[in-house]
Amino acid sequence: LIRRDGYSAFGQLNPWGTFPSVAFGWRISEEDFMKPMHAVSNLKLRLSYGVNGNSDIGRYSALSKLSSGTYLQGHEKETVISLYPVTMPNTSLQWEQTSSFNAGIDLGLFNHHLNFTIDAYYMSTTDMLLPRTLPTLTGYTTITSNMGQLDNKGIELTVNTLNIQKANFQWNTHFIFSMNRNEIVHLYGDMIDVLDESGNVIGQKEADDPTNGRYIGHSLDAIYGYKII
Repeated sequence: LIRRDGYSAFGQLNPWGTFPSVAFGWRISEEDFMKPMHAVSNLKLRLSYGVNGNSDIGRYSALSKLSSGTYLQGHEKETVISLYPVTMPNTSLQWEQTSSFNAGIDLGLFNHHLNFTIDAYYMSTTDMLLPRTLPTLTGYTTITSNMGQLDNKGIELTVNTLNIQKANFQWNTHFIFSMNRNEIVHLYGDMIDVLDESGNVIGQKEADDPTNGRYIGHSLDAIYGYKII
């Protein structure tokens, strides 16, 4: 499946995004060699890949916005109404995209009285839609832009059991476990020098964004602060 979406709120240069997806499934329990295994009610392997788009921005985030004000001019102090830009436009603003790989197993035992669902996934989000702080000398404070790469990986486990099933009574139990880890892989692409203890340049690395609390190699929601000595 391939879909192509357009959103006029993005920059004039990149309003369209293309999002493919594909999925495979193999219900092994339907194969002839599984028939003798009566304890297995269901066994299915799943594998999928897809790209999703995120357009969660304001309708005018890619445009330059104007604000109004008043000032006095001339000897008679005449009041004049003025218009001035308050946000910087971004004609290249485009879709945020997330590529996702997922592998899963569905297992049902004892006539579906015991069911397991296990999923492992890896997701890579690029061109993230985030506000970027600008130097004050530009005359602006922030600009909505595409930046960096954020990776997510994790597992999800669901266990459902049917313990008792009577005409007027049924007892089910459900257990859910999930774990997710995310890591900032790239930000703006700005390179800075790496110094040794003597102040000599020994290499370069991509710069972090301490103003907005974003650090390459760490989680997006990491808690950070000063080391106390």
